[in-house]
Amino acid sequence: MCCRWTAAVSPESGSASELPQLPLWQRRPRETLITAKAASGVSSPSDDEAIFLELQQRRSSGLQLCYAEPNLPKGTDDLILAARPGGKFPLLLAGVECSSGVHLLGTDDDQLSDLKTHLEKLGYQGRKSGKKEFRVMIFGVEAKANDGAAPAEPLWSEPSGPLKSLCWDHGGGCFAAASECGKGCQIDVWSVHDGTAHSIGRLAALHQPWPLDAMCFSGFRLAAAARGSCCTFISVIDVDTRLELCRLVLPKDTSPRCINHFLLPLEGASKECLVLAADHRVFLWNLDSGASDEGKFADVAYSDGDHCTDVILAQDQNSPLAVTFVTDGGPAYHAGVEASSGWLLSGWRPLHPSDGNYFLNVPWEADSWANIKKMKQVLLRFQSPKLDIATLELDDSVNCAVPSEDGTLLAVGCKKLGGGQSRKSATGQRKSQLLEYTHSTLSVWSLETGEFWRTKEVHLSASIPALCWLNRYELAVVMRDIYAVGVVNIESGALVRRWSFGTWSPKVIATTNCCPWIAVGTTTGRGLQCRVTVFSAKGGGCILPAALSSKTLVATGHAKALPAMAFNDTGQFLAVESEDGSDRCDRFESTFDGSTRTPRTTGTTGTTMSMDTGRRSRRMEPRLVVWQIGDTNMQKVTPPNCHIGSLVSVALSGALLAACFHIHDSGMDFLKVFRLPSDKWPQPRELFCGSLEQIDRHQTVAVKSSSDGEFGIAAVAGNQSGQFVGLVCWTGEFTAKEKLRCAKHHIEVVDLQFLPGQDFLAGLVNLKDHKDPSATDKNAGSICCIWNLCTPGVAQICHEVRLQGMPRGLSLMAVGHDFQRRHREEDRRNSPVRQGRHSISHAGLVARDSHPPAQVATSGESSIIVVHEVRTGFRTFLDISKEASDAEGAKRVSAVPRVLRFASSGRLLAVGDNCGQVHLFQLGHSTSESAHGRAIPAHRVLCLSGEVVDIALHDEQLAKVACWHATQSHDPDEKDAGYAGPESVEEENKVLVYDLLNPCLEFLLPDLKMKAEDSSSAFCAQLDLMPSLLHQKLPDLGWTLLHCCACRGQAQHARLLVRLSASPFQRDDSGRNVLDVALQHNEFGVVEDLMTVLMGEHKSAVDYGHAWDQLGENGEVLGRALLASSLPAEHLALTRTVVSLLRFRTATLPDFLDTVCWGTPRHFEVTKSGETLESLPSRGQLQENKMRIRSYRAAVHRPKAPEFEGLVPHFEDSNLPERPIEIRVWYLRGALDDDIGMIRALKAAEQEEIMRTKFVQVLLEEQWNRLGHKQFRRELCVYLLYLISWGVWCMTGRSSCPPPPTLGEDLRSPAGFTFQLLCVVLIICQIFFLYQELTQFFFELQRQRAEAQTRWARLRAIWSYSTTWNNLDMARIALVTTAVVRSYVDRTGLFVETGDNLLEGRNLLAITTVFVCSRLVSFLRAWSSTGPLVRTLIIIFWDMSSFFWVMFVMVLTFVFAFLLLFDQPFSLDGLGSTLWYVYMHGIFGDADDAPEGADSASLTARLLLVICVIVMLVVMMNFLIAIMSDSYDKVQENAEVATNVMRLELVYEAEVTKKTGAKRRKAYVFTCQGVRYAGGGHQATQQENSRWEGRVRQVEKAVRRESRQTCMALAEQGGQLSAIEDRIHSLECHVNQSHGRLQETMERLIDQLKQMETNSQDRAGSAQTTPRQKHGAIAPLPRNVQGQKQEGMRTGGVS
Repeated sequence: MCCRWTAAVSPESGSASELPQLPLWQRRPRETLITAKAASGVSSPSDDEAIFLELQQRRSSGLQLCYAEPNLPKGTDDLILAARPGGKFPLLLAGVECSSGVHLLGTDDDQLSDLKTHLEKLGYQGRKSGKKEFRVMIFGVEAKANDGAAPAEPLWSEPSGPLKSLCWDHGGGCFAAASECGKGCQIDVWSVHDGTAHSIGRLAALHQPWPLDAMCFSGFRLAAAARGSCCTFISVIDVDTRLELCRLVLPKDTSPRCINHFLLPLEGASKECLVLAADHRVFLWNLDSGASDEGKFADVAYSDGDHCTDVILAQDQNSPLAVTFVTDGGPAYHAGVEASSGWLLSGWRPLHPSDGNYFLNVPWEADSWANIKKMKQVLLRFQSPKLDIATLELDDSVNCAVPSEDGTLLAVGCKKLGGGQSRKSATGQRKSQLLEYTHSTLSVWSLETGEFWRTKEVHLSASIPALCWLNRYELAVVMRDIYAVGVVNIESGALVRRWSFGTWSPKVIATTNCCPWIAVGTTTGRGLQCRVTVFSAKGGGCILPAALSSKTLVATGHAKALPAMAFNDTGQFLAVESEDGSDRCDRFESTFDGSTRTPRTTGTTGTTMSMDTGRRSRRMEPRLVVWQIGDTNMQKVTPPNCHIGSLVSVALSGALLAACFHIHDSGMDFLKVFRLPSDKWPQPRELFCGSLEQIDRHQTVAVKSSSDGEFGIAAVAGNQSGQFVGLVCWTGEFTAKEKLRCAKHHIEVVDLQFLPGQDFLAGLVNLKDHKDPSATDKNAGSICCIWNLCTPGVAQICHEVRLQGMPRGLSLMAVGHDFQRRHREEDRRNSPVRQGRHSISHAGLVARDSHPPAQVATSGESSIIVVHEVRTGFRTFLDISKEASDAEGAKRVSAVPRVLRFASSGRLLAVGDNCGQVHLFQLGHSTSESAHGRAIPAHRVLCLSGEVVDIALHDEQLAKVACWHATQSHDPDEKDAGYAGPESVEEENKVLVYDLLNPCLEFLLPDLKMKAEDSSSAFCAQLDLMPSLLHQKLPDLGWTLLHCCACRGQAQHARLLVRLSASPFQRDDSGRNVLDVALQHNEFGVVEDLMTVLMGEHKSAVDYGHAWDQLGENGEVLGRALLASSLPAEHLALTRTVVSLLRFRTATLPDFLDTVCWGTPRHFEVTKSGETLESLPSRGQLQENKMRIRSYRAAVHRPKAPEFEGLVPHFEDSNLPERPIEIRVWYLRGALDDDIGMIRALKAAEQEEIMRTKFVQVLLEEQWNRLGHKQFRRELCVYLLYLISWGVWCMTGRSSCPPPPTLGEDLRSPAGFTFQLLCVVLIICQIFFLYQELTQFFFELQRQRAEAQTRWARLRAIWSYSTTWNNLDMARIALVTTAVVRSYVDRTGLFVETGDNLLEGRNLLAITTVFVCSRLVSFLRAWSSTGPLVRTLIIIFWDMSSFFWVMFVMVLTFVFAFLLLFDQPFSLDGLGSTLWYVYMHGIFGDADDAPEGADSASLTARLLLVICVIVMLVVMMNFLIAIMSDSYDKVQENAEVATNVMRLELVYEAEVTKKTGAKRRKAYVFTCQGVRYAGGGHQATQQENSRWEGRVRQVEKAVRRESRQTCMALAEQGGQLSAIEDRIHSLECHVNQSHGRLQETMERLIDQLKQMETNSQDRAGSAQTTPRQKHGAIAPLPRNVQGQKQEGMRTGGVS
């Protein structure tokens, strides 16, 4: 059966050269830089800079992509999802269960009848209810504008039985669907063919007699897990042959939930493995140990009369197939089956089947064993406990276990523990009492050793029912308890993104490696409906078009006018005034890259709505556009009939939208209220429409929705017209409208806000000058009017707040709850419940006192914000008057507020200004902490871009921020890397919507304050508000923020990030950590600073709880805590980084190695039967400062492993007592491997500080024990044989002289035979030594070629080879070869005659013997007692080299002087005799005779001789002694360094000359060291090292240690001073607030006195008939009033 869909992908327009059958993602390659990077595999610094600059420009139009929701059949109540892997055309496989009677897409009655007939033939009877239908569907996943268009229709649909599992093949070419069929299951395998004509065809249909629970598909092999009445088993089936390849039987109490197949890389070879998650266990089964392996399975044949009586099974509830008894001498006994040792019955079949079916049956039914015993001839297969199976017991119920793509990591999701104690496993107690267990629902395990060992724990407060790998460092997880899906960075263990689904509960998830989208299946309790949501894995924000607001232009007259824009309460809806029409925002095209399958937009999208770069011929009329910006989708939901004129103002609350429009033709204004789509009302609807005829010039609108959305209130206000200032309308069950009134005259309402949670409306009113009301710029003050709208149809003003002390011309207002305690007593006294008056509003809220407990924040064109408390009248002054630069940085602009918002609690005020900054003010005395555990300051500033136009808050956190970017014109002469267009390009207005609850690093990168000129405080404020940015990575590079700072050399920001627990060990897409990036860009200062911070900072268990190191009371070094919680791949990358640092000779590297790179081994998990958990030993029979070294592939201490044998010595017959020991693991993984090159880097570094470190000592000791010691003994034996052969050869050569005339006669004599034999031995030894030297020379040449960049640098190989011992070896080889050759030419002349020169006769033998015997000194380097002496000898000779040059010049001077004085001939004889005369007198002081014919008794000769003796014997010889003494002292001060250097030379020579073999496994180095007291290993090491150091070195280390402690003390004091400054600042703020409140109180008293005086004068003027009035007398005020007045005037003047 082959079903073919008609959906074909058309090629892009304009690309005729591309083949039409290519998939979509292969038709548009990425940029040249990215393509070159992927092809080469190595990133150069220039490529990194170019990609990073491109990301900073925010030019990518696909920052947030939208995907159409798959259209599932109605009534779907269950589903299964699977995403297509393999980098092919993105497809989503869905299996749905829906109610019958509902029309299914692509299904007719004939197909349904065929399906039922087919299932009945297979034995499927169906459910009793018969009301369920099942289908398998395939959907195409493409990014496009989701603006309310129809959902994605299925490309293919096929009816099926009750589905149990769906899975794709690893290549994406096939998929398998498993369904119930009677008592068994039906597995259908389908093939998918891409191209212009996509088709799907059925490959195979497998029927199995057992039910199926979980399934995976890979390489045409199916692995099915099922649970029966007797057992749980895994069966691996070949799809082509339909044969069972292998089978695994597990105990009955194992319930399979998830199974996966992967390739596990083990020691250079990949092995096929299966991982099964079941109940509280995770099983790892190595498929290479199949049924054919000897001793793992036993086949027992029973003929007539046996009836299986020699075997008895347990038949209990847990393991009914376990063998409990075996009769001696029976067939099972001879086959090796043992009783009560873990043997299980895994299968059976008739011994001679009549139908020819030799397949093994599964004993999964309860009566299987009883039926088997009734058979006369049967074959039983028993499963041995020796199978290669690792079992992980967990305390939590395991929901899923998914391996990574490379098979090295396993992510395990568990159910959230509801309470109670930990479970106990069958092998013993799971957790020791000495070990503390931390509960986590997501853990990452390493599988590189073939066993489980925990590498990371992610603490999530929810159960994880499903998870998928997004890439090698990110996981997409379903968090069931909080109805959300998140992305976890496993390198940092942080939740970097989270998408909430409201009332819909996520159930299943589907995505693949490097996939840009995530598909989530959700369910809801209302009707058990299911749906599938497909969304981008990025998120973080979007770009929307915006237009100039005519209302703002008229009102303000500014050149840069702000558009009308508003968020609702939650930030889910955004209404914006835009010139963009529907026909321009609906088109969206996308392409996919071939390497990462990341969608790239090619046109204007609904998520990224930057306008066309070309200049428009005409502008479109601005119109209202409403966007629904959810966590997982973004779509245009503009309601109908909302384009009746120009938009004046807009407001949103919940799902209600209120907008005021102005029609230019008629001059009328209209108020419209709409209900936006939601789960309850899927379609938008207009609720109210009314004209505003009696109100002049509307300014603002406000709306309020009830919690359930049933009711709403909308209000609009503007200039006063008569006695009315605005209009209020009620929607819902009580529909009414009423006009707003105000007692004041000549007023203008500029802002309206509802009190959160109550039906009170606050309006900001500017009072005009009563002399000239038309003059809008002459304001006489401002007030805040509060109307009570609790009763529909009644708008009663209840309070007026006089906004005195404020600058005139206020324009912004925010209303929030008054959280202070001052009004609560008054609330209780005036409570309507206490007074018996229950006034219930239509929204279900109790109408409280006419003076609501609210606070009002107001601001105008200045930087001052004043917060008024309505009931008490207190005021708080806030200032944002910080200077800020605009985008160009050329001029300075003042910060002016643009939007004010209170949090729901009223404790937080958010202020957005015109500089793109969001100010967060913590009001009152509330204290809280940030995400990093620090106290939140009273004033925080978040820097963004553009002008902030609206803010949405969630509790006390920023949810969304909208920033407006004005029109900018680019000059073609400007150098813009991204510019391409006509001569003048005009960028349209746009609005950037920042999602701060789910931020995206790619979207926020241009706005982060991480430039060199930016302060670290602004950068720290951004990270405090968006902590997930610390662990996010950029696309195309895989860089974190720490990588970016390291690339740019911003050491200050890098230090800040590390202190915020950003790990510098995280890797990018090229496998580089932060230190590698800094080294590659030559930023050595950043490397030094980062390593210093990692060594100096300390973290406690509370600050960094997910570190696996056992933190002490004083905390742990920051770098060690970060490294302990890193992944094994990060440890391997750090080892390569250390090798690079050795080449650059970094100064802080020695301290870094001994401070950061070691830690306590992690505790292992029980994975084998009979294994028990043991705590880390703390005592052993090991002397103090003695060390044992072992290596293991995991950073866990597993005592039973053979690699750890002898690490902790415990000898029963030893007389040594047990002492404290310390076990360490060095996190430099793979340091012993040849491909890492650690030994070569140490040899090339030649840095004494490195050779003093404990790590180098451990490394050299391990390499010496593993390789160098054997090589040294072999070479020593060969050389001793060589030396003895040389000595005997010399003696027999002299004895055999003169040689006989023929070789035969020479061989007959003993001396001649021995001489000829030793000649052959010497020749063989010479060839062996020459081979070793050539091997080392070519090795150095190859290494220099790989590391050097120029030819001259490659010539260093010759210099690197020319060491002292290599020069001696080459000279020895040449001299011995010459002597052997000369012995064949003239034996008598070589052994008897002396010769005329040095290379003739016995002279040659004497010189050669010196070279041969001196090579023995090199073997003394192996012992610690003689190694420093050899090092001293070499250092002395090298230090004497300069002295010899001076000595040569002085000797040559006196030789030439005496040559002239003694009149000697200029010949070799004359020069030789004069040189000998000067040498004997000047060096030794001997009175030797002068040369022949010389007059040594002359005055000149005697004077020259005295000068020669003084200079040569006294001065030069003492100078030589001083040089030798200094060299000796220098070596002895660093005796440990000398020992390690000598040991390094031997190890290096052994590595060079050894035979090339397989690469060593990536292992960790473990050390067990005896210490004086527990935990004092580090101090004991320092004491041991100090014994061999000189006094100067001890002083240097003491000074360095004291300076470090001083720096730490200064840093601590600096922190305390900062805390004191913060406390003083908070006290100052409180004093200022109290001063302001006192000033306000005095002003109110003065106003009362003035009012009393005015009233008294009015009363006096009205009484005209009294005698006092006629004479102009004024009645005096009472005495107490006069005193109050004088006091008020005095205090008012002072204030």
